[in-house]
Amino acid sequence: MIRWALRTLMAEPAATLASALGLATALFLVAFLEGVFVGISEEVVRYLERSDAEVWVMGKRVRNMHMATSFVAASSLAAVRDMEGVAEATPILYLNTMVEVGDDYNWFAYIVGTMPGAPRGRAWAAVKGRRVPQRGEAVVPRILAAKGNLDLGDEVTITDRRYRIVGLSEETFSMANSVVFLHWDDVADLTGQQTGASYVLVKAKTGTSPVELAGRIAREVDEVAAFDKATFVAADRALALHMGAELIAIMTLVGAVVGALVVGWTMFVLVSRRRHELAVAKALGASNRAVVAAVALQALALTLIGYGIALVVALPVEGLVTHAVPEVTVGFSANSLLRLGLVALAVALLAALVPARRVLKLDPAEVFA
Repeated sequence: MIRWALRTLMAEPAATLASALGLATALFLVAFLEGVFVGISEEVVRYLERSDAEVWVMGKRVRNMHMATSFVAASSLAAVRDMEGVAEATPILYLNTMVEVGDDYNWFAYIVGTMPGAPRGRAWAAVKGRRVPQRGEAVVPRILAAKGNLDLGDEVTITDRRYRIVGLSEETFSMANSVVFLHWDDVADLTGQQTGASYVLVKAKTGTSPVELAGRIAREVDEVAAFDKATFVAADRALALHMGAELIAIMTLVGAVVGALVVGWTMFVLVSRRRHELAVAKALGASNRAVVAAVALQALALTLIGYGIALVVALPVEGLVTHAVPEVTVGFSANSLLRLGLVALAVALLAALVPARRVLKLDPAEVFA
């Protein structure tokens, strides 16, 4: 029966390929949507990953940076700097708001204020101009400036105040947010925060565990929370993914339903067209279990072909989309693709139950009809 199952699929390659392409389309759409959200989440935490901080210190009830507001008092900042094991503590000011780029073009952004001599927290890659702004100046993402047809010397507007672009940064743009760098005093004026900081970026001394240092800071410094870099990045990434989790779940369900319909209909048609052959097999002694296993094998083979096509298409798409549409970042992960494959196989087995029930009702006497 196994040989029959595979031979039947190969006997009609056009029909098999058409069914596999339908399934591949459904799987690719699910993978692509999830890849977009994963890519966005990676861009959301890019600043956290590239700021060269081993420990992040923030307001006591704050657990992330995305869409958050944090305040660290000046006394707490001083206490962090004096903490044993702290090599450097760099404060930044931060707010999230809209940036007007060009003619009435708005984009949500992190606004980060750094001091000119700050060792971390500033732009890490500039394709043009300077990485460190002075009063009245801004360093903006290259892609964001391009969307507004702006270049060095042009201006952006943040909360009704205008700043001259002196640098175009790389790796600081995403569909969810961009990172715009201003002078510390400019952000202080925007927020009205003249003392303290929003976050403190801590560099640990050699031999000091960032995890242990974060724990001591949280316990010993008043009104602050502290996390090692890995924990903080994971929390921010989880929040970004959670914001799109419902849409991902809906699209995954839609893809699963479409995949089930494709496999189920294909198997139903295939079994209907092969009723005589199956009746012969049962008349010659094939058990119901063997016949059902053959149908299930065909469903699995069809799914594997469709999944393989989806992978072949998806992998190069990651680079092509990023190149053609820079504002969209697609990030396929091995875990998500593997999970998609397992779900597809499970759906295929469930979809095979419908034609399998039809097989069980076959009467071996049909062979003599």
